[in-house]
Formats: sequence, structure tokens, C-alpha cells
Amino acid sequence: MIAPIRVQVNGKCYRMGSIGDRLKEERDRLGKNQEEFGTLGGVARNAQGRYEKDQRSPDALYLELISAAGADVQYIITGTRSGASAKAMSTEEVSLLEYYRGCTSGGRQHLLAAGKAFADLGKVHPDGDDSDGILGVRKISKG
Repeated sequence: MIAPIRVQVNGKCYRMGSIGDRLKEERDRLGKNQEEFGTLGGVARNAQGRYEKDQRSPDALYLELISAAGADVQYIITGTRSGASAKAMSTEEVSLLEYYRGCTSGGRQHLLAAGKAFADLGKVHPDGDDSDGILGVRKISKG
């Protein structure tokens, strides 16, 4: 088993999570089980489990493949989030990014316009209360 790194800051010793811990964290963030994530990285579920238990170290090809699927490899290796994922993205955010990347340039413009419109609706209801109706459209009462 690979020993976790310990760092000393201001006289206090801290345990820095292991690569396996961070790999599992990224897998969970992306909403995948071990078999699904292992498949993304080109390995079997048992190999994925060994990586997460720090019984085996992933190779460069595996890291390249999971990076293409949205994993923050810099974070997995160093414990520091990359600039692109300074705030960990949720599964829904990752899906939106995949949809955007799959669009034509015209489709991207429409998606951006729709996103801006929805974000602007959030400014109307900053507390998230959308009780006025679907998408912030006020219900018209008869009477």
C-alpha cells in the first residue's frame, strides 16, 4: 500500500489524501461506479478498486482517458484543483458541457442564449423561489 503524504504547516502535521482517495472522489463527483469509471479508463472494475485502495498506481493512458471523461487529473495527482475545475462540477454541469461541445457553432449560440435567459430568470427569483409559475412566468388567474 502506498503511504499517504503528510505535510507540516505551522508546526502541525496534516495527512494529505492519497491518490486513491482523490480518484474515488472524482469518480463519485462524476456519478460513476467503479465498473463504469474503470471502463472509461480502459481497465476492469478490480483494477479500479486497486487504484482507489492505493494498492496499484494508474498509468498515463488511464489518466489521459479519465481526463477526457471529465476527471481532474491534476487534482488526482497533486491534490490541487486545475484552473478549469477549481469548483468541482456536478454531474449536471458536466452533462451541459458535453452537450455544448457536441453542438454546431449555431447550436452553441442558441444554447448560450438559452442559458443566459434562464440565468436572468434566476436574478428575478434570487432565492430560487419559482412559485409564480414555470420558469418564472406568472400564472394568469381567471376571474
